[in-house]
Amino acid sequence: MLLDLGLIAAMAEGAALGTAARALVLGSYRVPTSSMAPAIQPGDRLVGERITLHGHVPSRGSVVTFRDPQNARSTLVKRVIATEGHVVDIRGGRVLVDGTPLDEPYVQGRRTNAPTASPTGPDGPVRYPYVVPKGHLWVMGDNRGSSRDSRVFGPIPLQAVSSRVVAVVWPRSHARRLV
Repeated sequence: MLLDLGLIAAMAEGAALGTAARALVLGSYRVPTSSMAPAIQPGDRLVGERITLHGHVPSRGSVVTFRDPQNARSTLVKRVIATEGHVVDIRGGRVLVDGTPLDEPYVQGRRTNAPTASPTGPDGPVRYPYVVPKGHLWVMGDNRGSSRDSRVFGPIPLQAVSSRVVAVVWPRSHARRLV
C-alpha cells in the first residue's frame, strides 16, 4: 500500500489548523457544580468562543468562563452581572445595577443574599453599593444559594476571562445555544 505524501501533509496541516483554532477560537468546558442551575447543570459540556473577547467587554447577561481567583488551576462558569463603572447592590433579596433591579428569570424567583463576609476587590473591601472597577466584571451564578462568585471573591479582572459560552453541547438532552 502506497501512502500519498500529499494526503498525509494535508491531513497534518488540517490537524494543526484544528488545534490552533481550538486554542485561539474555541474552548470546551465541563461544569462540575450546580452554581449555574437550572440553565446549566452539573456534568454539562460547554463550548465557549474567544474571538469576541479581543477588544470587547462581555455584555451583561453573557455567560463566561474564567480562571478561579482562589484556585488558578480551576475554571469557573458564571453570568456577567455588571461591567466596569456600574454600581452593584443587593437589597431585599434582589440584585440592583445602577439602582435598577435586574430582571433575572434564570434565578427562578430565588432570593439573592449578600455574603456575610466582604471579599476584597482591587481597591479594598467590597461594600454595597459597589462600583465595579475599571478592567473588571461582577459575575454571579444563577443558583445564588449555591454559587461561589463575586459576592465571595470580588470582581474578576477582564484578563481572567477565557471565553464567552455559546452553547451547551452535552448531554444531547441539554444541548442548546446560550447566545
